[in-house]
Amino acid sequence: MFLHQIGSPAAPIELIKLHIRQLWQVHLTDREIVAELQKLIDTSQYGISTTINMHHTCQQGHTIDSIHSTMAELQSMYPEARIHEMISLIFHEHNMSVSQRVMCQYFATYKPHLVRQCKANCPQWHCFWAAGVKNIWTIDQHNKWIHFGLALHTGVEPFSGHILWIKIWHSNPNLQLILSYYLETVEKFGVIPMVTQSDLGTENFEIVWSQFQCQFTPGFEALLEKGMDSGWYDPDNTLQLMTFWWLFIPWLQQEMNNYCHDRKKILPHGVPELIHADAKNYGALDFKVIILKEAIDHICMLYINAKHPVFDLVVQDNNELPLLPALQDLHEIEGYLGGVANGMGLHIYMNIWYVVVYTLKLY
Repeated sequence: MFLHQIGSPAAPIELIKLHIRQLWQVHLTDREIVAELQKLIDTSQYGISTTINMHHTCQQGHTIDSIHSTMAELQSMYPEARIHEMISLIFHEHNMSVSQRVMCQYFATYKPHLVRQCKANCPQWHCFWAAGVKNIWTIDQHNKWIHFGLALHTGVEPFSGHILWIKIWHSNPNLQLILSYYLETVEKFGVIPMVTQSDLGTENFEIVWSQFQCQFTPGFEALLEKGMDSGWYDPDNTLQLMTFWWLFIPWLQQEMNNYCHDRKKILPHGVPELIHADAKNYGALDFKVIILKEAIDHICMLYINAKHPVFDLVVQDNNELPLLPALQDLHEIEGYLGGVANGMGLHIYMNIWYVVVYTLKLY
């Protein structure tokens, strides 16, 4: 990729490299990237002139053979992902830009049953009407993993389709916990919507859960089921349940954060994250209400008790069991089990889980 603008000194590469990579990852053209960068830098001081080694689809020239090993790895984690979803996953997790033609050839060769299944499902399109960005935020809980001892909660900005949060915890009905998710997002953006509504039942909100179920959960759900079927984990055993929460929840949350960050679906008018950040640039209204940090802190003091047990990863009591020395600080390491592509991955997790289960049986 080569970007060039004449008339001013070039902007330092450190200043724009991360932005260029993010814009490239949402499939903007060079011209569109320049237009976005001009909103981020002082154009009276800097121009744009840099070369970065980021090749597009034709330049990478992938075939079904060159992507086979990477696809096998991804499909072990996302066994139900379809063609368009896999194009996105392989792009964002492995920086491989694969054409739809090549991906169709791969599925026809190695996954014909998924092609037949997709055609048989006959998906239907539905429209959702909203006044503009941040006109409404929709939030809801999800209890499909409750038999594992895990509860999900999400917030979505429906006009852009931007996922505000997906949280996993051992509980999701506590109002203080839900408010903490909301205020964390408000503090991140510095704004609130005109309306916040729970369990709205909008089509696009259901689509978010449906895509999450299809793209993210099958591989992880299979792993959880295997653990229970093999007797590694019994949610009715308190010690095993707390150990499971301590080990699994931070790792799954990191994976869900990666899912939200990498979800760069291209909509008819742009990418959800870009539409949400700059509605005016896409011809939409922005109904944001700016909130001061002091107001957020005041609400936290009034309605959230940080010492409430619901915020503890595991139950705390006076007879707290000591953790194994080798595992004491593991959950405090940022992204300690990483992502599928960028971290240690499932095989490391499984080795740790074997050690934990074996140790618990000794006691």
